[in-house]
Amino acid sequence: MSDIAERFKKIRPNYLRSGPALHRPLLALIALGECYKQTDRLKPFIFYHNKLLDLFDKYYQQGLEYKNTHHPFGKLENSGIWEIYNHGYDIPRDTKSGHLKFDYLINNDVKGGLTNDAYGELVNNRSLLLQICWHFLESFIPKEKHKDLLLDIGIPLDSNVFSNDAEKNKPLDANNKHSNNENTMNHNPIGLTNSDFVAYINSLHNIHASGANALAESQALNQYFSDLYEPFPVVDQIVSLLKDSKDQVVLLTGHAGDGKSTIAFDTLKKISGMESSQPLHNQPKELECIEPNTQSKNRVHIVKDMSELSIEKRAMWLKEAFDQQGSWLIVSNTGPLLNTFRQFAESHGLSPETTEQRILDVLHSHYSIEDLSKHKLDFFPKPLFVLNIARFDNIRLGAKILKNLVEHGQWKNCDKCINCDACPIYINRNALLDAINTVHERVTWIYRKITEYEQRTTLREITAHIAYSVTGGLSCNDINNSLAANNHTQNQSTINLLKKIIFSEKFFGYTNGSTDHRSLDLHATSLIHNENFGGPVSTDQEKTLTSAGLYGWSTVPDLLKPLIADWTKNASSLEGSSPRFALRRLLYIFGRDDSSHPSCRLFLDSFLQSPRLIDFDGWITYGSLNLSRSQNKRLKNSCLRVLLETYSGFSSGQFSGEHDRLYLTLRRPDKSVVQPTQFVTAELAFDSFSLVYDTKHNVPALIHEPSNVTLPLKLPLLDYIEKRNHGILGSELSQIHLSKLEWFRAELMRHNEAPEEDEIKLLKSDIDGHVYLHRYHINKKNNVLEVEQ
Repeated sequence: MSDIAERFKKIRPNYLRSGPALHRPLLALIALGECYKQTDRLKPFIFYHNKLLDLFDKYYQQGLEYKNTHHPFGKLENSGIWEIYNHGYDIPRDTKSGHLKFDYLINNDVKGGLTNDAYGELVNNRSLLLQICWHFLESFIPKEKHKDLLLDIGIPLDSNVFSNDAEKNKPLDANNKHSNNENTMNHNPIGLTNSDFVAYINSLHNIHASGANALAESQALNQYFSDLYEPFPVVDQIVSLLKDSKDQVVLLTGHAGDGKSTIAFDTLKKISGMESSQPLHNQPKELECIEPNTQSKNRVHIVKDMSELSIEKRAMWLKEAFDQQGSWLIVSNTGPLLNTFRQFAESHGLSPETTEQRILDVLHSHYSIEDLSKHKLDFFPKPLFVLNIARFDNIRLGAKILKNLVEHGQWKNCDKCINCDACPIYINRNALLDAINTVHERVTWIYRKITEYEQRTTLREITAHIAYSVTGGLSCNDINNSLAANNHTQNQSTINLLKKIIFSEKFFGYTNGSTDHRSLDLHATSLIHNENFGGPVSTDQEKTLTSAGLYGWSTVPDLLKPLIADWTKNASSLEGSSPRFALRRLLYIFGRDDSSHPSCRLFLDSFLQSPRLIDFDGWITYGSLNLSRSQNKRLKNSCLRVLLETYSGFSSGQFSGEHDRLYLTLRRPDKSVVQPTQFVTAELAFDSFSLVYDTKHNVPALIHEPSNVTLPLKLPLLDYIEKRNHGILGSELSQIHLSKLEWFRAELMRHNEAPEEDEIKLLKSDIDGHVYLHRYHINKKNNVLEVEQ
């Protein structure tokens, strides 16, 4: 018999004169309901106090004694499944009765909840959780109150508690671990068979209050996470460093939600000899110590999050990391990390300022999977590697999570559901699966766009965004109730539901063409929504949007054709703007393209509002510029012509003929003033530049070969260049990129020789706007200025 089940069976009512007081069983049921919803494990006493009062008022009303909610809150500890947390302090008790004091619990925000091991096992074994619920219902609660009580504690009626008589009579035993078992699911009277998995997906975002699995600690214990998880490339490198016979310290830092804790848990599994696909058995402790084993001959310590600790604890663990034998992996947010190292430096005779600056230099360096030496600091008692996850490219990891979620094996259980053909969540998922390679690529491009335009999102934010876009925040119970209200017919009721949650709308922050204000609480959705994706492309393409099957160059999943027909019908009306936007977004996400069709790339570039994004993402994927020699030269010359315009203020078309020179002039800072004559300080041939792929920074780069001055070409700059090269004058470049262009200009001037003393070069525009280079020589002997022929 399960040890957890045995502990729950010890919970009995306290018998009073008026009859059994159900405080303890009801408190256990409340905790089980919160565990089912995967909310926070520990909650304030006031939460349980209010819940218990509500239940007693609704069901029992046994007299004033039912208000003594602090009694079971303290006594439930005796069962072994309950713990109380008072922020590290002892809780005073009544000296006569031994009960906790009500006022103290309220005023000091004392929290309680299931123990780590109980919570972890029940989250991963819903069947056992539901059996325990059934045990309490059968043992203590009148049958007519079962359904209402379950709903009040947050367990839906499609949770298989009321499966069949054989199921009800099974003993509360560990051998009955059949969550997701076919026998259990086939007895669901409502017909929804995958509610646990859909609830898990919804727990990845925080649109609802039950965003428990947004945190890595919960994910590490979850049975569904292993198939969803996409390993970080850096994990193997960290494991290799920690397993080395030489003691080392590895610091993992970055923003909250970047994936630091997930990397630490993956490292813990590998060094402990566990498979990455296995969930952890218990919540990781503050400090995990792995003794030498077959995986590592070295003792390894892992501090899962130093940011959560007190200043004293952080200083203690850092001191032990460098003083004690063994290697250490320490996870921390950047602020607490720097403060702790300043203290450590002071106590070890090092300069705090120098130490902080050295660490900051490493934090700002780009991550390279081939070489970790630039992340290493040697002036500490042990070699220290500082890895900043915020510098990692998380875009492909995030997009791969979508692919893993759509291809997750748990979806097969939906086939057993009698409502699967009418379920918009399942239709949404199957449409994504049908076009998964296209969807994966298109989602990657969107994340690439917002990231390269200085709007980086964390992996947690991407995961939440994807999860909400797949389910629309709806549960199986929501779908069931809606279909029941429409007599379970597919047709229009299913189409109406699908309009609300189709991935192509939720992903961009819309519902049926209108803004989904609730989804904008998700940071990634808000950033993407602000870009206003889905506008018109061209007059010719707009004519075919509603008459020739979505532009005629794409194919979409058959499952979506009823929805497309509905939107197409409405798109032809006077108020059809919203359906047309929705159709374009659907086409972008799901439309498998014919790359040979001339309108295909036009649509994609226009939708993304970035003419170079697709190329840019491809270069990052391949790690090189996959351009022919002529394509490379055209792009390089385009870059140089735009630089010429930026530095001189003249358009490249004003220069005569096939212009192949970059002029650096003494143009006045106030660029709003036209300067028809400019003094040239340097004249650089286009052929002295080359266009390469900078593997160090993962971007294309323009290099002036004689001086080796390099200009990284990030996406906003490439888009600006492409638009200017096609005569689009309205585009602007942000100040940060303009500053980079000015830096490049200054470096070119510094590394190139100034004109000879007796030579003067001027750029002058004539009355027709044509710009010419005029060369003059100073004849010092005759003290005259001569024009060079």
